[in-house]
Amino acid sequence: MDRSELQKLKQELETRAQRELDAKLDEVNAYLMEQARARDRLDRVRDANEKELRKEFENMRKELLVCYGNNINEVKKVKVRLLCALKLSLI
Repeated sequence: MDRSELQKLKQELETRAQRELDAKLDEVNAYLMEQARARDRLDRVRDANEKELRKEFENMRKELLVCYGNNINEVKKVKVRLLCALKLSLI
C-alpha cells in the first residue's frame, strides 16, 4: 500500500467512525428527549392528582366543619333542655 491509499483508508475510517458517533449521539438525544417528555407527562399527572386531592381535602374539611357546627348546636340545645328539665324537677 502506498501513502495515498493509506491516507484514503484513514479518511474512510475517520468518516465511518464520525458517522457511527453521530448515529450514537442521535440515539442518546432521542432517548433523552423521550425521557424529558415522559418526565413532563408524569409531572402533569402528579400536579393534576395533587390538585384533585387538595380539592377533596377542602371539601371534606368543609363538611367536617359543618358537622362539627351542627353537633355543637345540638349539644347546646340538649344542654338547654336538660337544664330546663332539671329546673322544673327542682321546683
